[in-house]
Amino acid sequence: PTLPERPELRAQLLSARAAWLATPAAPAAMAALGSHLCDLLEQLEPQVLGLYWPLDGEFNAAGLLVDVEWDESPQF
Repeated sequence: PTLPERPELRAQLLSARAAWLATPAAPAAMAALGSHLCDLLEQLEPQVLGLYWPLDGEFNAAGLLVDVEWDESPQF
C-alpha cells in the first residue's frame, strides 16, 4: 500500500482529532490525564515545571495547573 503524502496525512489526522474532540470521550480523557498529571506532580514535587502552549485540540496542562491548589506556589 502507498502511504499518503504528508499534507494529506496531516489533514486526515487533524480531521480525526476534531471528530474525536466532539465525542464525550474527549473531555473524560483530558480530565483523566489532568488527574494523573496532578498526582504525578504531587509525588515528584518539581521546583520548576516547563510547559508548552498546546495546539488546537491538545491537552492544556497550563490551563489545568493554574487552577490547582498547591501546598507551595510552583514556578511555571
